Amino acid sequence: AKSGPPPRIAARISAETASAGGVDVRQFASDVQVDGDDVTMSPLTFQLFGGRYQGSLSARLGKTLSATLRSRLLDLDVARLAEFGNAKDTITGTLTGAGTFSGSGRDFGAVLANARGNGTAKIINGTIHRLGLVHTIVVFFGKPAADAPAASDAFDSIDLRFGLQNQLFT
Repeated sequence: AKSGPPPRIAARISAETASAGGVDVRQFASDVQVDGDDVTMSPLTFQLFGGRYQGSLSARLGKTLSATLRSRLLDLDVARLAEFGNAKDTITGTLTGAGTFSGSGRDFGAVLANARGNGTAKIINGTIHRLGLVHTIVVFFGKPAADAPAASDAFDSIDLRFGLQNQLFT
């Protein structure tokens, strides 16, 4: 006996506020599509830490789970992010970044354990508490150039490239 076509659902989910993993977000919105074992949330958008998240999540459910997350962060307030991570008053600036991550396994824990991917991030116009100390150490060990700027905790830009594999970020 034939069981019929797989279930198909299409919906728009939105909420003025939401919380996940202790992070409060605003203006959550996503188009969700379920087609049998395939689940897609795209686009997936919300506001957090004074900035925005834009991305998508696609997953396949069944005996083996798989998921791919595409993410883009725009204009996050790094001081608010640091405070959330229990590092208040250590860094300021504005964070923008992007990454793609995927994994598969028999259950959600295995999907996370097998996750891999890469991304980029940039923090601009910020400060790092005691960054000026680096200048002091350099001056101690050698002579700075005559036109070297004075010690400061400020920076213009920090650029990052990272990868995730074997549960390690590099």
